[in-house]
Amino acid sequence: MKIVLDTNVLMSAIIRDSLTRELITKSEHRLYVPDEVFETLLKYRTLILKKTNANPDNLESLIGRLSNYLEILPRKKFQPHMKKAKEAMKGIDLEDAVFVACALSLPDSVIWSNDKHLKKQGLVKVYNTEEIARML
Repeated sequence: MKIVLDTNVLMSAIIRDSLTRELITKSEHRLYVPDEVFETLLKYRTLILKKTNANPDNLESLIGRLSNYLEILPRKKFQPHMKKAKEAMKGIDLEDAVFVACALSLPDSVIWSNDKHLKKQGLVKVYNTEEIARML
């Protein structure tokens, strides 16, 4: 199975040594993130540093280690699916259409997200961390 992680899942793994981090580092499934997820992490860098009490070098190191377990999808791979994804996410949350588009670009994939609203779209199955833990 291929699993597309949303930004909040990855952020959770960065902020705390938790079940989420363990699932990412021990998963035998292929884990994917859109390339822009790292731009989002950079945008929230100050908040992440505040929550982790880490110094910037340690944060960069942790992100680097976690990224070793992820396959980064370039926009050109999922861009052809953005229109369909945006239609599905219209009225829900257009910012999350990128995760739907990523999943659509990967046959037999699901989304890992704790955002309940993502389950409202009908194109791709969405599982929260608890559900992912049971599956893995």
